[in-house]
Amino acid sequence: MVRLTKRPTPKTTTKKKAEASATKAAATKPRRASASKKSTTTKSEPAPEPMKPKKPAGPQAAYSLGGAVPPEAAGLPKPVGALLGVAQQALGIKAFRAGQAEAFDHLLRGEDLLAVMPTGSGKSLLYQLTSLVVPGVTVVVSPLIALIKDQLDKMTSKGVAAAKIDSTL
Repeated sequence: MVRLTKRPTPKTTTKKKAEASATKAAATKPRRASASKKSTTTKSEPAPEPMKPKKPAGPQAAYSLGGAVPPEAAGLPKPVGALLGVAQQALGIKAFRAGQAEAFDHLLRGEDLLAVMPTGSGKSLLYQLTSLVVPGVTVVVSPLIALIKDQLDKMTSKGVAAAKIDSTL
């Protein structure tokens, strides 16, 4: 059985939206000159420039979803099909297991995901494969040192840069 659950996102209340609008409006009002100055004219300060989004820090993605979609991906959403192409090229995986394609669809849309899947169903691939196409660093926390070593060995044998930090260091 595969169970996928999306984490609910917090909603902004009407009161919080009104407070934010009032704060923004107060910040853009022109200010008067102080009484100690002789001038009684109103000075307008230039509006602050909008912040530009920052580029993600850290390494860029090793693979792109712009490649060919393999025939085995028929019926999958295009990004998930392209991800299967990356999996075939980078890791030698022929097809996704039950529940993986649906989980990848959520992950590629940037959604949080809790995947409850049985042993051997491919949960580890969810973060391993996603880490190849998403920029930045992927941090995996696992209590099983043997599993960490096994996964590290598999990923490095495929040419993926990976490292571990555990109590054996």
